[in-house]
Amino acid sequence: MNDLEKRKGSGISVLDTVLVAGAVIVGIFVLLWALRIAASLFFFAFKIAIVVLVVMAVIRLYHLFSRRSS
Repeated sequence: MNDLEKRKGSGISVLDTVLVAGAVIVGIFVLLWALRIAASLFFFAFKIAIVVLVVMAVIRLYHLFSRRSS
């Protein structure tokens, strides 16, 4: 048995290699897409928290100044 016959029977085919490489590349893109969605949701929640804090501060200042005037 020569080297070519040994490698042909024991290794994976070119098609399998292409499929595995394609699956890895697609997996990387899906992971990046999921991370982008997670980052967008995090920043959206951060913006909502900032708005809530600003509104609470405005309401507290309004109540503070409205009590002193009456």
